[in-house]
Amino acid sequence: MFDYDLATIKLYWAKTEQPCATFDALVDIGYLDAPASKGHHLAVKGGLVRHSMRVTQHLLETRAVPEVSAYRIGMYHDLVKCLCYKTSEGGGFEYVQPPYPGHGVASVLIADDLGIHLEPFERAAIVWHMGAFGLDERQMEEYKASLRKWPVPIIFTHAADHLASVQEEVEAKS
Repeated sequence: MFDYDLATIKLYWAKTEQPCATFDALVDIGYLDAPASKGHHLAVKGGLVRHSMRVTQHLLETRAVPEVSAYRIGMYHDLVKCLCYKTSEGGGFEYVQPPYPGHGVASVLIADDLGIHLEPFERAAIVWHMGAFGLDERQMEEYKASLRKWPVPIIFTHAADHLASVQEEVEAKS
């Protein structure tokens, strides 16, 4: 499993070049405690931050985006998960519909709410980090338009997220 501690999390966060108050705001919305999923990869307390750090690491390894962007995209791509899971009576997690549309769009809106600065291509990479999965016809056209403008960050973010998720599921089974 990908190792982390609070000092390492703060080091990753510092590389995003955000104001100090941003880290406290992330803690306040549950960023350090949220799971990465309800029942798949890292469906445990703290799973979100561990998954985000792994996505960041994969983005850094590709050198597809500037270093600061790899940290921003990786650490903030799933912010919505801070709002959409609550602990169930059985100890697992229940999904709660967040007050925003779409997984990636919601994460960008939450970043805005927290005062997190994102460049336009970072926003696009976060919005489309799930790739073309589950898109309707209109959304597919929007996805293609974004891919024409920012193909590298979008494709590599999707790949980094998918790779991290698969690795985490394999580790959970071993």
